[in-house]
Amino acid sequence: MQRRAFLTSLAATLISAAERLPANRSVKWAVSAGLWSHYPASRITDILDVMRDTGFIGVRLTGFPAILKTYNLTTAQLAGEVSKRNLNIVTISFGGPLNDPAQHAKIVENAKEAMRFLQNFGAKLVHKKDSPEAKFFESIYDPGDGEIDFPACHRILKQIGYKSWICVDLDLTRNGPRASYEHCGQYVVERLEPIYA
Repeated sequence: MQRRAFLTSLAATLISAAERLPANRSVKWAVSAGLWSHYPASRITDILDVMRDTGFIGVRLTGFPAILKTYNLTTAQLAGEVSKRNLNIVTISFGGPLNDPAQHAKIVENAKEAMRFLQNFGAKLVHKKDSPEAKFFESIYDPGDGEIDFPACHRILKQIGYKSWICVDLDLTRNGPRASYEHCGQYVVERLEPIYA
């Protein structure tokens, strides 16, 4: 194959691939790292690579601060890995027994620690889950596979002029993380991003 034909073919392939990824223009798309807890042998670099490869430029870290221990990372190491891939940490979640008044002081301290962590990444959102033992995973579906009318929700967001992060909170995968992220990215490109055009 001659150089010019190769470059033309490569350009066409890249354009085709780019059309299948979220554009991150009017809104920026993030995805949760939560579903990876079902794949304990995964490395953080693999997780970040799949997120980047499927067009999601934002990451929601789940189970903070345990996720740092799970992947044997410091905040600086995580910042380096995220930066290498031109990704953003946009939000984190942490658990705790909100229903136990004796634990409230610890939960408040954990929230402060979470906010200090997020400051390292310029992020401001904390997602609090009050039931770390939730058993609802089987009722979670990739966007477009369940009952929620996401296009209607996004039409409202467009009407109010929302232009920031939207995080797809995937906690379960039926066909593997890459397949879920690719399916989600396709749904974003085909059904949600046209709303903002």
